[in-house]
Amino acid sequence: MFIDPANLDRVKEYIADQERILKIRKKPDKCADSHKAGNDNRNETTWKSCDDTGIMGACCRHDAVIHLCNIHGTGENRALPLAILERIIKTIEPNRPIGVLYDLGCSLDKFIDLRRIWPESRSRLSFGTSVFH
Repeated sequence: MFIDPANLDRVKEYIADQERILKIRKKPDKCADSHKAGNDNRNETTWKSCDDTGIMGACCRHDAVIHLCNIHGTGENRALPLAILERIIKTIEPNRPIGVLYDLGCSLDKFIDLRRIWPESRSRLSFGTSVFH
């Protein structure tokens, strides 16, 4: 159920590789910055005494937890939802659509498109933003 930290590191490397290959410069995302989860201004000293600082998960449409990922360090980063999504993509039927309701769904959608992450599965993914944002 939990994503192995080695998989998370591999996804971080994949993101960095895509950014290098496509020469993507990091720039502010106004949509993400308008959400508290996307605008985490805490730093390493905030979390220095914590091994894990939170948990991110995915549930199916029946609200059953299917995958979880420990958050280490300075809060959420894009590798967390991508590691979970990657596992979902690899474990469900290859033609099944995947709907993602995420507090930074609009930002994650743009992030995936810009970096050409999972081009073979991209058409299966659709994103939405939760009502509480």
